[in-house]
Amino acid sequence: MNAERLKLLQQLKNADLKADVPSISETNAQFLHDLILKNRCKQGLEIGTAHAYSSIWLGDAFEKNNGHLTTIEHSPPSFNQAKVNLYRTKLEKTVTQHLGRAQHVIEFELSSNSKFDFIFIDGIKKSTNEFFTLASPLLDSNGLIVVDDVIKFKNKMQSFYDFLETQQKWSYTVHPLDADDGIMVITKA
Repeated sequence: MNAERLKLLQQLKNADLKADVPSISETNAQFLHDLILKNRCKQGLEIGTAHAYSSIWLGDAFEKNNGHLTTIEHSPPSFNQAKVNLYRTKLEKTVTQHLGRAQHVIEFELSSNSKFDFIFIDGIKKSTNEFFTLASPLLDSNGLIVVDDVIKFKNKMQSFYDFLETQQKWSYTVHPLDADDGIMVITKA
């Protein structure tokens, strides 16, 4: 990651801390960045852009892999701030933004032929099961689905955990990467 991007990421993280705005931890972001590079992922989908803190981390990895990231945000102010931040990091060609509810964008705006080898779900936690149900058919056979905040907000995702425990198509591992939370990596069983 170049110095300009790292500087902006630090500014965004500091602003988040001052405003008490949740965003993925740097530890988790670095893990996702490395996961994309290690698996040579080329096509990513992110549900929950916010102001693009995670999108910059993911976009940097996809850029290194000559790939592309599609990201979805439902809040117009966050979408607009993300647009500025992606432009400032020169990732606007690597990252395509969609404004709207993820459910609508996935169902009506993404091509039914769209395939992703990396899907990152970091939207409204109570909708995780719905996001997964809509996005998982778009996953390549060897792809990864990653869900953020699976320890701290497990109670908000109980229907998702219940679903995972009652099916045999998907396997998952929870990685407690930082002090207060972790991520889940899901693959086809």
